[in-house]
Parts: sequence; structure tokens; C-alpha cells
Amino acid sequence: MNQIPFFVKAGTVLPIAPVMQYSNEKPIGTLDLNIYYKKGKEISELYQDSGDGYDYQKDNSRLASFELIGNDDETTIQQFIEGNFEASFDKYRLNFIGFGSNKSIVVDDISMEINNNQVEVSANFKEIVIR
Repeated sequence: MNQIPFFVKAGTVLPIAPVMQYSNEKPIGTLDLNIYYKKGKEISELYQDSGDGYDYQKDNSRLASFELIGNDDETTIQQFIEGNFEASFDKYRLNFIGFGSNKSIVVDDISMEINNNQVEVSANFKEIVIR
């Protein structure tokens, strides 16, 4: 009763940054993405700019769109990046929530190991397939 519940829509790709007192307080090397299982399709977005001005008006921003499509056999996540702003991180730590325990993952045609429902990938990945 003394905690506020946290609801997340199935299929969401949710970025989780470290706690900071102000934007750009410290560099982020790896950004966590919590990925919630869904049987179906969902689109999530991550917008980034310098955080201290009007870069969005000068097209100096980055928009990463994540399209998740899940079915009984596999889940595919595609990332589409728009804009010329360089991300402040170079890796994502993917945290899989609601997926089965026996998973294999292929990132841009390369098989990877999943440890404790997590895997680190390049921030510029194109496609992830989870089986």
C-alpha cells in the first residue's frame, strides 16, 4: 500500500537511464532497455538530443524506433534510427521480461549468449531475433 504500482504495456521497449540530478550529469556508456514480451506488434521510440537547448529545431537529434513483433516461436525487434545526433551511449543492455527461460538470440545475424535474461549489444543494431 505504500508503493505506487508501475504498469508497462506489453511489447514495450523501455529505456532506463541511470539516476542523475540533471541531464548530462555523467556519461552513459551503456543504456538499459527493458523489453517486455508481447504476442503481436508494438512500436516504441527513444528520442535524444543535447538536452540543453533547441537542437530539435536544428535537426540535431536522434530518434530510435523499435518495432517488436512477437509470436509463439520467436520475437523480432528492429531498430530504425533517424537524425544525425550522436548518441551518448554506444551499447544497450537488453533485459528480457516475460520471455521463456530457454532463449537463443541473434543480433544482426550473429548468435549471442544470454546471461540472467540480459545481453549487451551495439546501440546501432538493426535486428534482433529471440527464439
